[in-house]
Amino acid sequence: MLQGKPLYPPESLAAIAERTARSVQRLPQTVRILEEPRGLEVKISEALAALHQEVLTRQQAIATRI
Repeated sequence: MLQGKPLYPPESLAAIAERTARSVQRLPQTVRILEEPRGLEVKISEALAALHQEVLTRQQAIATRI
């Protein structure tokens, strides 16, 4: 979006369905089963943790200036 207007044409429903199906297929079978699925373990990467800390530090610096 730029000034309230989309930059690209909308994706077709068929393209969205195909992308979603591919995404679901990448999940482990134990998560995709309908009856008693297992949870998916999520890990935070070191890079994401560092970015999170950087954002918190910046927010704290801004808050102390106000």
